[in-house]
Amino acid sequence: MVSTALLAFCAAASFLGPSPHRRAPRTAVRIRADAAQLTVERYGKGTCLHVGPTGVRRVCHTTELPKQPPNTIRIVSVSDTHSQLDAITVPPGDILLHTGDITFCARGGQTALADFNEQLRSLPHQHKVVIAGNHDKRIEQLGAGRTRETLTAAHYLENSGVHLEGLHFWGCPYSPMKRKSSNTAFQYNSERMRGMMTRVPDDVDVLLTHACTGSTHLRHALSRVRPFLHAHGHDHDEHGATVRLARPRPGAPPRRGPARLRSIRVNAAICNRRYQPVQLPVVVDLLRPSKPRTPPPSSSSSSSSSGGSSSSGGGGGGGARHAQGQQQRRQHAGAGAGAGAGADHRKRVEGAAPRRSSEQPRRGGTAAPEASVS
Repeated sequence: MVSTALLAFCAAASFLGPSPHRRAPRTAVRIRADAAQLTVERYGKGTCLHVGPTGVRRVCHTTELPKQPPNTIRIVSVSDTHSQLDAITVPPGDILLHTGDITFCARGGQTALADFNEQLRSLPHQHKVVIAGNHDKRIEQLGAGRTRETLTAAHYLENSGVHLEGLHFWGCPYSPMKRKSSNTAFQYNSERMRGMMTRVPDDVDVLLTHACTGSTHLRHALSRVRPFLHAHGHDHDEHGATVRLARPRPGAPPRRGPARLRSIRVNAAICNRRYQPVQLPVVVDLLRPSKPRTPPPSSSSSSSSSGGSSSSGGGGGGGARHAQGQQQRRQHAGAGAGAGAGADHRKRVEGAAPRRSSEQPRRGGTAAPEASVS
């Protein structure tokens, strides 16, 4: 009787799912907020973290990424490669972001930057956007202009911006000072940091910074700008993605389908704390805006860097004219002009009073609690 019952149980169990001893086909793995570290040691070489337009995150192989949804831009983020970009499998996409620490302890000098540029050139992404980090002392010494002459395969941003695929990108290489570290490139004091953050335009869609914490001025800028995507690195142990969802306002009719995605924060540090390039690149399918938040400048890039350069790498000139135009529109709005770009800008910048807090969604609705993957 016991053996007969056992056989019946096993037969019934075969309909409930595959045997645990049977090798399952390689598929995407949906990620929970309490998941372990996202490394190639856990998920295999060539894998990446994918964030869909609804905020669903999963680990999959770069050759098995979900089909890109219509009306989205596929943005690939990496950071803190420390002269080891060629050691990772970079997923395909439309735009590649590298958010600093290109080199390790400033070793290699300009030769290391030239090698990095050739590695970027070999990648298939239509656009590459790069900022520096605290290890990139050589870039700080070269200055923005000479760095752009070296990194010709990318748009190099240093407290400057560029418009790509209908999105406004802005990059700042800031990271907080650490007493025990000798890697102090682009670590501004509080007063200078305040000036850098006040320069970030209100219409930025994708913000790149090297670090994410350590500055109240950065927090205030994030609260003011509310970018769709904030990409950074620096803190190797904080690798992963955080999404914020917007829910309907109280009293609004129920919304069918998944919740609307409000914003995404990505820490794409590739190296772990031992500087081993084992953490996963992050791929984000970002919905294209229905219309630009402000008209893009006549040139493909804009800049307000302290070095006075008017272009980002490969992007052309026109940054000073764009900055001047923004100032004129602000003055026009403040004077009460009610037509043209000035009126549109006033509606966007001065809009409703008081200004919405950081906990309110930019596109309407009430923000849901954060869910993070690290």
